[in-house]
Amino acid sequence: MAERPCYVVDASVAVRWYLGRAPFVEQAAQVLNDYREHRINLLAPDNLFLEVTVAIHQAVVARRIRASQGQWFVEDLLA
Repeated sequence: MAERPCYVVDASVAVRWYLGRAPFVEQAAQVLNDYREHRINLLAPDNLFLEVTVAIHQAVVARRIRASQGQWFVEDLLA
């Protein structure tokens, strides 16, 4: 069986999975879908979860998303 390709993602990609409305949202969503369908492997810097959580928190504070959405996004990211 062929080894799956491996990609490195940073917070700018991961934030698009949840907050959308930015350039390259479709491409970021495809990366996440390919990962969830076991077509690719992902690597991420150690600080990715912190950076994405901060971006989600800022979106909640700015009222771009509801607190319940932010909580779900963080839980999904950590799953």
